[in-house]
Amino acid sequence: MITVKYYANLRQITGMKEDSMDYEEATVGEVVDSLCHRYGEPFRKLMLEDGKLRGNVIILINGVNVIFGKGLQEVIKSGDSVDIFPPVAGG
Repeated sequence: MITVKYYANLRQITGMKEDSMDYEEATVGEVVDSLCHRYGEPFRKLMLEDGKLRGNVIILINGVNVIFGKGLQEVIKSGDSVDIFPPVAGG
């Protein structure tokens, strides 16, 4: 079981702060694809651009940003915690 925590406007899209996914092992890409399928186009638009993770999306696995690892190919294992922060604009 993988725990996924949502932040900012992802909470409105998903309707929850935290979710769990029944995976023993999956890549970040597989998890993101599954979440896009589950939550639809609004989720996909925030997360992906041209089939790739948006540069300003932050995904942490056990507190470590996936961009410092293998990105969408990073492996998530059962018991891991995934935090997803959507793009944030300010001014």
